[in-house]
Amino acid sequence: MKIKSIQLKPFAGIKDKKVEFCPGLTVILGPNEAGKSTLLNALKSVLFTEVELTKTRFDKLMKEYMPVKGGDTIRVSLEFQKEEKDYFLERIWKPGNKKGSSILKFPDQSEYTIDGEVSRKIDKFLPAREGTMKNILLTWQSSLDKTMNILHDENVNIRPDLGAILRSSVMETDGLSVEKLKVRLDREYKEYFQHWDMEKEVPENGRGINNPYKKEVGKILKAFYEKEGIEKDYSETCTVEIEIDEINKKIQDEENKQNKIKDELNQYKGIKSQIQERQQIENDLKTIDRETKEIKIISKAWPIKENWLLNEVDPIISKMEEKKGKLEKEENESRQNQKNKEFRKWFKDLEKLHEKLEDAKSKFSKAKEITEEDIEKLKNQKQDVKDLENKIKTSKLTISFFSKNQQVLKLKDVLEEEETFSLGQGEKIEKTFQGKLTLEHQDWKMEVQAGEGEIDKLICDKEEKTKEIEDEFKKLGVNTFEEAQSINKVYEKLRLEVEYAKRNFREELKEEVYEELEEKHKQLGIEKKVRPLEKISAEQVRLEIKLENLQRETKEAEEQVKEWKEKYESHDEMISLLGGKQHRQKELKKKL
Repeated sequence: MKIKSIQLKPFAGIKDKKVEFCPGLTVILGPNEAGKSTLLNALKSVLFTEVELTKTRFDKLMKEYMPVKGGDTIRVSLEFQKEEKDYFLERIWKPGNKKGSSILKFPDQSEYTIDGEVSRKIDKFLPAREGTMKNILLTWQSSLDKTMNILHDENVNIRPDLGAILRSSVMETDGLSVEKLKVRLDREYKEYFQHWDMEKEVPENGRGINNPYKKEVGKILKAFYEKEGIEKDYSETCTVEIEIDEINKKIQDEENKQNKIKDELNQYKGIKSQIQERQQIENDLKTIDRETKEIKIISKAWPIKENWLLNEVDPIISKMEEKKGKLEKEENESRQNQKNKEFRKWFKDLEKLHEKLEDAKSKFSKAKEITEEDIEKLKNQKQDVKDLENKIKTSKLTISFFSKNQQVLKLKDVLEEEETFSLGQGEKIEKTFQGKLTLEHQDWKMEVQAGEGEIDKLICDKEEKTKEIEDEFKKLGVNTFEEAQSINKVYEKLRLEVEYAKRNFREELKEEVYEELEEKHKQLGIEKKVRPLEKISAEQVRLEIKLENLQRETKEAEEQVKEWKEKYESHDEMISLLGGKQHRQKELKKKL
């Protein structure tokens, strides 16, 4: 994951600031309170802090980053690359209950806005887990003690993350890590400038040629000492030339003395040959003593080395090779165990998604099924009844009845509602009705209706539509339209939950078959206890060094034995040669 830019608009004391990062190393430099820490806080927030926060969690996590100059919005956007593809992330936080929002845009223009889904996608882009990122890679100087404790804690498994990041860093710099480059630069700087005062351009502590440093002498200091030595030699040469003149004079005097001695030696010519012979014998004795001592040392070492080469070194190498094979097998098991561990963690998350899906399906299967189509059908049927009622209501008539004698009348309207009137002589009633009215006397019955008989058809149609609604209610198992709507809301909610759970499960599952993964997880069994990979690697390095040293010692021993054979032919011949030299030694001593 490579960060291309980050924009704070606004965040804490920064109103609107975009920082772009060039390829390679980027250094953020500035005085205190310039916003360096704010930039790091913004980066942590946009990567790890969700936006749908309760008021309590907002006050705890984000309140301190509210705009200093006013406003109720915190916004941070991030442009980054993953495998040479561009992505865009923006998160917005607002005080209150879950008022924030987030968006993650992919190179194919697809977008994710559900906060939990965005967080899961970002986790996959990060080079390490959230704990490693916060406590190791994005830590503060004041928290370095805590960071070191985490690194030394064997119970905190962050080393694989760091190992992966370091290996990635080495690959991105063509095999040369930043640390190695720094060590190399420091080493070369030390080689040149050790014990050299760059400001004064003289050796440190004024230690010149008369009191030079003996150890840890840099190249510049060494050149300085050589220059000073040449100047000193020149001065001494001038002094020596004067002294030579004086010596030449002394030599002349000595030559005169030598000539005098030669004259005296001529008197002893008779014993000169004997003195020369003695000197020759003494020189021969010194040579034989040296050769004899050397042969004695070789005579002890030769059989030991041959025995070591013939009987000891091969079993040692075989054991080392065997151990090397076991370590390689253990390394493969450790790597496989790490992969299995990652698979178990991933499958555990997948299993939770599967359980959510099955639970949602179970609840959905138990729910009473009333679909949107059913609700729409009921709405249309209700509207039909209402339209028919409106047509009936619009057919209004008014009837006036004048009674000449005392009598009792019954009136029944279109809704079958009945009303009784007792009229005296000369009384009058007037009634307005809708569509149809039945007037009944004990001696006669009269029906009055609007239009040309259509009202009966409307009433019949209305009754049929009402019956259809009642049949639909019975089919759906409800008594009212409101009850049907309520059940439909529950049904649709459960259906959406199934769809959401199914989508999350399929996205995590990808092209895999869950039953096969479940069987694979079952076959893995209990997690094995194996040594950490770094400990195995360290032991492999130590064993490789021992093996290389042993092979080098073997080669040196073989070359040494070969050299002895070329010089002496065999151990027995060398012993015979030793006897001859010892005999010659006795003769020379006797002669001497």
